[in-house]
Amino acid sequence: MGKKTKEKILEAAKRAFAKKGFNGVSVEEIASMAGVNKAVVFYYFPKKEDLFAAVWESSIDELEEHIFKDVEGESLYIRKIKKLLRSYIDFVRNRKEIMKLIEREKASVLDSDEENDKIRLKLKNRYRSFVGRIISLLNEAKRRKEVDSDLPSKEVAGIITDSIGSMVFHPDVSPEMIEKVVLRFLGRR
Repeated sequence: MGKKTKEKILEAAKRAFAKKGFNGVSVEEIASMAGVNKAVVFYYFPKKEDLFAAVWESSIDELEEHIFKDVEGESLYIRKIKKLLRSYIDFVRNRKEIMKLIEREKASVLDSDEENDKIRLKLKNRYRSFVGRIISLLNEAKRRKEVDSDLPSKEVAGIITDSIGSMVFHPDVSPEMIEKVVLRFLGRR
């Protein structure tokens, strides 16, 4: 056992959670997909929730890294926003499995009862941190007067994440239309 085994388990769990959701898949199924027995899964992840947490956090990390990597070098915030939108759309198109996982489980993570579920609280905070980076980008664009100053940054960030994320289940949604709508909402063409 080692890093390779743990990686196989995480990849199998990612596929399983993306396809069936947390409640729709058992640890036995994940173990079978990884080519290990259930005891090996529990060796690395004592509870199914621990396995899900590891998959969720790595998925959000991968999404965040992808959509913000080209943004940092840009000086104009409206260009940063355009790059963010395009990178996010690219991620949805090319990493469907991760996006299905995030979109399928986002509501349950965000709606969890914080007092009784410390793991879900951690996952909720991780997702909020990701959205917070988008909010910060929008706030800085407002501060620099590159977008309308009365822009509700938190709500726009929610529109961005919800509309682009939904593309994974609704492939008929045009990426160009999403970008156009968001940019118009921001007060730019």
